[in-house]
Amino acid sequence: MSDIDIYHVQVTQEIVEHDSVLGDSSHLRQMPGHCHASIKDVKIIGFCSAISMVELTVHILENAVSLERLTLDTVCYDLRCSDGASKCSVGHKNMITEAHKALVVVRSYILEKVPSTVELNVVGPCSQCHAVEN
Repeated sequence: MSDIDIYHVQVTQEIVEHDSVLGDSSHLRQMPGHCHASIKDVKIIGFCSAISMVELTVHILENAVSLERLTLDTVCYDLRCSDGASKCSVGHKNMITEAHKALVVVRSYILEKVPSTVELNVVGPCSQCHAVEN
């Protein structure tokens, strides 16, 4: 088995129903510990507020002992205006709302778990193309 340096996960958010951690975080499961010694860079595209997503992320933070960088991208854009496109890809309104919930989840449940040796990058929806109306 070869060593894994980079681990990418892409989650499709097309109108997915899931239990959000924002409702009740008292039931977070702890996965059995397994040391992932070679993983240095993890990118989760489509990070959302699902309990299972928070559990997976915490598991990675606690068990990937060589982790240097964790990127949590809350949307699945094909094109972003920040990458030179004139406008971001249009996502379903529920996807953009979920992306904003995911940002709250990162602040509430993930930030405190990130070791000082890990660079955390959080990518939210484009504020220019996908502002949330209050």
